[in-house]
Amino acid sequence: MDRKRRYFNRYKRAAGEYLNDRSRLNNLLVKAREKMEGGRSQLSEAKDTILLFSRLLRAYVKGEYRDIPREKVLLIIGAFIYLVSPIDAIFDFMPGGLVDDAAIFFWLLNSMRDELAAFREWEQLPDEEIQ
Repeated sequence: MDRKRRYFNRYKRAAGEYLNDRSRLNNLLVKAREKMEGGRSQLSEAKDTILLFSRLLRAYVKGEYRDIPREKVLLIIGAFIYLVSPIDAIFDFMPGGLVDDAAIFFWLLNSMRDELAAFREWEQLPDEEIQ
């Protein structure tokens, strides 16, 4: 098995563990928000995208929104794990070090356009219609 596949499988396994532990997932999302709000310009451009994925995960875990395949939820969680991880393709402390983190979320945004459009539509529904 090549190195990229092993790396991906490790994040996917970890994502499943986070999905099964609400407290741990919430802590991950808090850390991601803290990192985003750290004033780094590279992440500020991706902030809306990251917040969108965060809202989707919270709704999914609460059981409020389930119109997205579990595999895609795991990809989103994996992106958050990568975001908060101190070890990634470009170390965060280096110039441009958060570009890879933001790029992952933009890749997810592009690959999940239909799912995100459906989620945004769901978010706009009045509370009495959500159920």
